[in-house]
Amino acid sequence: MADDKKDTWCDGSDIAFLGSPAPGGGVHVLRHKSDHSVETGVLKPLEDGKPIYVEIVRIRKREDGPGYDILQLEDTASGSCGPPIVNSKAYRKGWDATFN
Repeated sequence: MADDKKDTWCDGSDIAFLGSPAPGGGVHVLRHKSDHSVETGVLKPLEDGKPIYVEIVRIRKREDGPGYDILQLEDTASGSCGPPIVNSKAYRKGWDATFN
């Protein structure tokens, strides 16, 4: 008879496994994503006054097995740099006055 237990590895969340310390600070991490892909990287704490070029995550020790649950808080690695795109009616109305 088949085992009806839920597979905790495919519960729809990202899981991180921490490794050795990384040169320059932080710790190596292996990330098993919810889409079943795997990524490697370095997990570092945020530092006040330093720019952020990667995603911001929170990790929490898993209750049902090894590793850590990952909660993505913000993704700054999406490729956009610079100020946000402004697309309001007031911006479009004042375009000529500003740039001509």
